[in-house]
Amino acid sequence: PSSATGTILDDDTVVVNFSAPSSSGNENTGANLPTLFVTGTVTAATTVTVTATGGTANGGGIDYNFSSPQGVNIPAGVYDGTTATDIPIPTLSIVNDATPEPSETIVLGLSAPTGDATLGSTTSTTYTILNDDNQELQINNVSQAEGSGGGTTAFNFSVSIVGGGNALQDLSFRVNTRDDSAAEPSDYARIQNQTFTIPAGQNSVVVPVSVVADDQAEPDETFDVEIDQPSAGAVIGANDVGGGTIQNDDQQGLVIN
Repeated sequence: PSSATGTILDDDTVVVNFSAPSSSGNENTGANLPTLFVTGTVTAATTVTVTATGGTANGGGIDYNFSSPQGVNIPAGVYDGTTATDIPIPTLSIVNDATPEPSETIVLGLSAPTGDATLGSTTSTTYTILNDDNQELQINNVSQAEGSGGGTTAFNFSVSIVGGGNALQDLSFRVNTRDDSAAEPSDYARIQNQTFTIPAGQNSVVVPVSVVADDQAEPDETFDVEIDQPSAGAVIGANDVGGGTIQNDDQQGLVIN
């Protein structure tokens, strides 16, 4: 024969990977979500499947939304394996709530390539949802007898996290006392610009104020304890001033002429 037909077999491989083994983003933005990096030329109908395989975050609209398993279509075209030609993962989004909570993770797996696709080396990725909600601090009131006989009585104020729960990290704040009808140093010991810390994993910390235990009969007296200047991860709530009431426990003597 004077002619022949040759068939050129396509030996180019289309490789699909997650964009990175791990990534993270603040809860309020849901930034840096994983995508699919495709390398090669796609000509046939091509898909892969993304499945939520684990992590500490809860799906179903609690911490994130994702329809798992999720088929992802890879349209025909030329892909360079970078963000210039990456493919978003459909239905994956982060829920922005107002609840302080530890940072949480979503683990995704890549499987079931069809068409031109083959899987690369990055077939699992972990996305960390970074908590961006502050924990609110409050201080209580203390009312008790001043004591007698000299020395001091401890008025133990409690600075705690509003709504219960424990500190996600060390939470520090500044404390100052101020006079009301009571005056320092004759009625109590002043606290000035002192830093206290609720340790991670704890709900509260005690702020002790030393009240003078005298033997003088006098009306009940009051002073205030104010908290401010919270560290990162905390805010001061509406109850930022604790009232201290020093209850008189001394009797007035009677003189008979």
